[in-house]
Amino acid sequence: MMMIPRIQFKRCLALALSEDEITSVLAKELRLDGQARGLWRSLTGDLPTCPLEELNPNSVTSRSIRNEEFEKWAALQWHGLGIRCFKADKISNSWLKNPWKKGLSEAEFTLALKARTRTFPSASHRTGCSLPRCRLCHNGPESLGHLTCACAALKAMRLERHNAICRLLLRVASSLGWTCRSEPKLAHMVDIAVCLESEESTLLDMEFFKRAKYLPFTSVAKDLDPSIRCVQVWGFPMGARGKWHKPNTNFLRKLGVPECKLEEKAKQFSMLALYGTLRTCKTFNRLVTGKTAAEDSSSSAGDGPGTPSKPIPFAWYLLNFGHHLPSCELWPGHVRGWCKASTPGHKVRVHPPSPFHPLGSPLVPAGPWMIITPLELWPGHVRGWCRAPTPGFKVRACPQAGPPPVQTFGSPVTSGLGRNTPWEL
Repeated sequence: MMMIPRIQFKRCLALALSEDEITSVLAKELRLDGQARGLWRSLTGDLPTCPLEELNPNSVTSRSIRNEEFEKWAALQWHGLGIRCFKADKISNSWLKNPWKKGLSEAEFTLALKARTRTFPSASHRTGCSLPRCRLCHNGPESLGHLTCACAALKAMRLERHNAICRLLLRVASSLGWTCRSEPKLAHMVDIAVCLESEESTLLDMEFFKRAKYLPFTSVAKDLDPSIRCVQVWGFPMGARGKWHKPNTNFLRKLGVPECKLEEKAKQFSMLALYGTLRTCKTFNRLVTGKTAAEDSSSSAGDGPGTPSKPIPFAWYLLNFGHHLPSCELWPGHVRGWCKASTPGHKVRVHPPSPFHPLGSPLVPAGPWMIITPLELWPGHVRGWCRAPTPGFKVRACPQAGPPPVQTFGSPVTSGLGRNTPWEL
């Protein structure tokens, strides 16, 4: 659309500056010089400050205008903070072109844009400063950096994001023949960190910090396994808004990832970090405003039910392995939402998965069911399928097995839940 004013400007400028006498007279009669100035303003946003003879029409291109607008964005004190590191980064920006192919719903895509532009509705964003205290932990300013990387009340969400990246890295290394363990008994010691990209050097500084932190452990690793001759220490920082740290590619290349798959793997890590941040932001919204996950994803495709009328504020009914409660079954699918409870009037939402059975993993050969805990009961009038936090899977409540539980599945939240049932208020 910008090409039409640009072509008109070049034509008017050529006619206004023509050396032909007749053309020059007609241009003055038609006031083409004024039209050229107006078209220049529509292209650049400002009137020309020099004569028309000195204007260069080739300087007005789509790329130059994009660069100029990007510099204006990056110069903003609040919304442009740390945005330069995303410029011309195809891996970190891969979800912008086709978000649905990356498993993002419309609501999640909007939330991702708010996180990228630092317009997420927090207290600091509304006031334009960092003075308001966090409404969850009351220990720091309620900013995007605090919520995604430091808030004590959202620590479980950050750990899940961190562990999801660890699991993906382990799968990549294991598929290439490496023996991977969670403790530093490796020839390659790598520590993962997810931090907010507040400056261009944030991830680089974190990489150096992680390497310096684990360099003293190289001798310990050699003592644990005499066969280890050389230990290399790696920092593996990821941006909370999906920024891919380019030196991380060297570690993947060191593991033996083929060159043709390096970009694909990098995009997976980038999306995993971004998706974990989106879950953290949605959890913050739900805890602060009472907004449910179903509201955040009401526009998602699939057969997930709608929003409950009024959720129980800050009261979670968590079901443990200690109780004989209904199992949940994983099926391949493309919906992520709420689950139907066996009792009408309630529905179930899956919380962070069990370490024994990661959410989204295939069915175990031992049986058709997988226990996914904890579960959350909310009042409502919808019964249906549940969305798993992992894209590509949905969860269905299965018939109850074993002796009757302490609490009937689907009953309201009460205090007599058993000694091992945790509460969060």
